[in-house]
Amino acid sequence: MSWFEIEGKKVFYANYQDLEPEQMIERLHEIIQIYRKEDEKFYSLIDFTNTFLSEAYISEMMNGEIGLLRKQKIIKTAVIGLNFAKVAILDVYRILNSDNKFKLFDTKEEALVWLSSEIKLHA
Repeated sequence: MSWFEIEGKKVFYANYQDLEPEQMIERLHEIIQIYRKEDEKFYSLIDFTNTFLSEAYISEMMNGEIGLLRKQKIIKTAVIGLNFAKVAILDVYRILNSDNKFKLFDTKEEALVWLSSEIKLHA
């Protein structure tokens, strides 16, 4: 996980790449702690490459604090590394949490180009 800037705006990189299901839940809890500490809104990039969305992780995403924090803190999110099944889960999350700030991409490069254009659009 790390912070970087695009066009002078903060972007949080939530890297789940290659994590095991238990590690993903731990990472989610770490992300919640980071989001709690942030005073200003920011953009995010989430990487789910080579991961499995376990039932426990999905439950945390659907029912946990992260949904509220995302509404309060996130401007837009680019997501990479999702296969068809993960996309379906994300769609359910969007509906249940009224969170339409996501856009899905095949590559990190495409995601970064989109984030840059969104930042310029809202500058």
